[in-house]
Amino acid sequence: MPGALTHPTTGSVEVLGSRLGRVNVRDLRARIGHVTPAQRVPEDLTAPAVVLTGHTGTVQPLWRMYDDEVRQRARTLLTERGIKEPTDRPHGCARAGSGPASGSSGR
Repeated sequence: MPGALTHPTTGSVEVLGSRLGRVNVRDLRARIGHVTPAQRVPEDLTAPAVVLTGHTGTVQPLWRMYDDEVRQRARTLLTERGIKEPTDRPHGCARAGSGPASGSSGR
């Protein structure tokens, strides 16, 4: 539900004070910092670049939107999830969900 990929069949869901079905899900994903294997993120992006997409809620990195603080936060999030030295290898080298870096960017 947090990524707004599905909606409830009964009742309602509020995420960060916004009701699903009445909120722009792109805006909501950017507020969450959502990254999911369900998105078709280009396989040639590095792991830090994929995490950065969570900051903007986009599939492609928006490089002008990331200052040094945001870029460092992406590396810190990867380190916190057990990726000690984020490399410049494309993330497509690893399978979705096979490592601790899959999921939310923690924004």
